[in-house]
Amino acid sequence: MHPLPRLGWSLLALAALAAGCDPGSGRSTASTAAAVSSGSFVVAHTTPADGQVDAPVDASLYVTLSHDLDPASLVPGAVELRSDQGLVAASVRAVTPRVIEVDPATHLVSATPHLLQVTAALQDVQGRPLAAPVAVRFTTDAVVPIVGPGGSHPLAPALPGPYQAGVAALDMTPRTGVPLAGYGGGARRRLIPDINPFDDTTLLHASTGARDPVMAKCLVLANGFERVAIVTLDAVACDEQLVAKAWRKAQAQGFSVPLEKVLFAASHTHSGPGALTRRLAWQVIAVDLYRTRVAEALCDRIARAMLDAEASLAPAVVGLASTQVTGATANRRVGSSPNLTSADIDPELLVIRVDRPGGAPLATVWNFAIHGTHFLESNLEFSADIMGSASAKAEAQGAGVALFLNGAEGDIRPTGGYDATGQLLADAILLARRQATTRADGVLQTTHEHVDMGPTVVEFDAVRHGGALVGQSGILQGMAQLGLTLGTRVRLPDGWLERSFRYQAIRIDRSVIASLPGEPIHELGLAIKLLGKGQGYEHVLAAGLANGHGSYFTTAREYQVGGYEGLASMFDQGGGAVLVESARRQMERLKP
Repeated sequence: MHPLPRLGWSLLALAALAAGCDPGSGRSTASTAAAVSSGSFVVAHTTPADGQVDAPVDASLYVTLSHDLDPASLVPGAVELRSDQGLVAASVRAVTPRVIEVDPATHLVSATPHLLQVTAALQDVQGRPLAAPVAVRFTTDAVVPIVGPGGSHPLAPALPGPYQAGVAALDMTPRTGVPLAGYGGGARRRLIPDINPFDDTTLLHASTGARDPVMAKCLVLANGFERVAIVTLDAVACDEQLVAKAWRKAQAQGFSVPLEKVLFAASHTHSGPGALTRRLAWQVIAVDLYRTRVAEALCDRIARAMLDAEASLAPAVVGLASTQVTGATANRRVGSSPNLTSADIDPELLVIRVDRPGGAPLATVWNFAIHGTHFLESNLEFSADIMGSASAKAEAQGAGVALFLNGAEGDIRPTGGYDATGQLLADAILLARRQATTRADGVLQTTHEHVDMGPTVVEFDAVRHGGALVGQSGILQGMAQLGLTLGTRVRLPDGWLERSFRYQAIRIDRSVIASLPGEPIHELGLAIKLLGKGQGYEHVLAAGLANGHGSYFTTAREYQVGGYEGLASMFDQGGGAVLVESARRQMERLKP
């Protein structure tokens, strides 16, 4: 196992310095720039920033210096982390001559003030002590406690009750200039980073406008015994810190559904908002550096959708159905894997039909496995991609608000045109909707479990790398820019990517939604559906890109074959099996 190459640390040091100039972060840009330009040996930036109130509990801390550090001066006590309970056990090391990492021995206590102290004991290579000690005061994120299977809320009884539903849809398209997330390479990536603190981009090019709106939608369902919410976002991934912040904003304004009973899912459009995650690896690879003002604006819109949906709760009827769709997708691993053909897809499109008792359409949740990559990296306009096209067309033809849940799309690409394939999918949505028999009452339950998937590992070996894929893939270009070369196997520092995920199941009468935190290949989705059918469910909706993002998940066989999906599987060859088993356990607890 190799440590992260120095090039990777250097790039992230630049990223940290640029992010520290974020005018929306509450940090003074003028004082930092003046101190660095004066020639003094100073702290140029810290992660988290002074005054930050949502520092991740699972991330390492970083101190970026203005000049090269004399490593002999990094003695015990030179850099310390404290909480209201006293000194926090942590390892402290220089990962580059100008970046110090503080790695806590365990996760930090949530919603707790902390103090990061950098003392004048530090000296640069010229023997100059730090010009002034630095005290960084921050508070950790207020993580909602979810302990073990079922969490802190008891399981609702498996009894039918009268359905109620409310739905809302809000445009969350960022302003022009915010980067697009999804492709981290090619035409999207800047050759020279932009460190202008008043721009919303650093590593990627700015957006030039919007082709169609990107939406935040929420459906709240209740039956007298339980209340759940499904939130869908036209975004490349579901960042758990971002959606938790949105939930807290909604809760502060009266939203009553507990976080653990909300399923958040991203559409996986590659033309959605960027600059919205604090996870350093995703920032560098595909999303661009975090911008507080961008993330806060998105959180406000997501929170508003949740509040509006719950406020509109009223009696409803609910039904589920499915149909088969071909001609909209193909398997994209044909050139990488000898085990697959282009016809190896999951053709099932499932819908949850929600109407008012008189028959007026309220909402349609539709579930289908498809990559949001119709628009390529040359596109700089926001778009919900083909999935947004399908939803808009279905809505215009009587589907109510269409909420898209992606499936196990890890190896599935779209085919056809934006309008033609969008209409093909819309026709299937409406067909399945007509076939769904609605009921005025039914069982509604949800359960969940936090699963630690283990360390995040990048294995970049010559046998599995897929040759020309490196030049075509944004994520692999991002890896290369982190200094990862062929033959390396690197464990990423904690906090750079998620490793613990909330697996969730929502039972609606005799059907179930199973959340999957990332991009499983279609074989894993089919396996989960088969397991659910064996447990007695009529319909199994495998909801990919939900409740967090763990990148790709493959079978052990496809992991060894390699290619793009294999290389981008961050939890080794057993990650796919853990994902399937975790989903199975949630479905098992609610089985009819």
